[in-house]
Amino acid sequence: MKDTKDNILNVSLKMFAEKGYHASSIRKITSSLGLRESALYNHFSSKESILEELCFRYKPGRISSIILTDDLLDELNQPKKFLDLFAKRLLNHWFEKEENLFFKFVVKEGDIKYKDEIISLNIYINELRTIWWMIFDEMRKLNIIKNIDPKIITDEYLFYFIGLRIESITKSSKIDDLQKLITNHVNFIWNAIKKDERFNPYKNRNT
Repeated sequence: MKDTKDNILNVSLKMFAEKGYHASSIRKITSSLGLRESALYNHFSSKESILEELCFRYKPGRISSIILTDDLLDELNQPKKFLDLFAKRLLNHWFEKEENLFFKFVVKEGDIKYKDEIISLNIYINELRTIWWMIFDEMRKLNIIKNIDPKIITDEYLFYFIGLRIESITKSSKIDDLQKLITNHVNFIWNAIKKDERFNPYKNRNT
């Protein structure tokens, strides 16, 4: 039973991402699965209930728990390493099949209504912005980086990532190629914000 429900969700997500929500239908979903419509209704009451379950599983708001874990935060006193690890984990998370399809769906639809929320590209951006404003501000307070407005650093750091992510869903980019681009970007940002090592209290620990 659980496998059937997951199969319905996976096929629906792929169809929503490729054809759009309104161009998809219960009939098309069940046809792709080789199921009768009555079998689908054992798990979901409507196409809207399928969408609701997908939004519950994959909507933005999970980065802190998935990526910004205690073991990563322990590396905060090695800021260059921290930036590298965060970027690598974020890219791997983005390239998980269902995660990537849901993001493609969001980009295609523009806005997705979920209960009392609207899921949009701006929600993804603001989630990461909030996290990185706090991180760069903390680095600034610890005198690890230059005294630069953390909001400015955040936008410089993140918008390149977001651009690559949007580009990747249209060009089917390979994760290894994106990893090289992101590594170069992280190096560029770090060299722009790091303190002069002669006055950096963490210089013996930085990578």
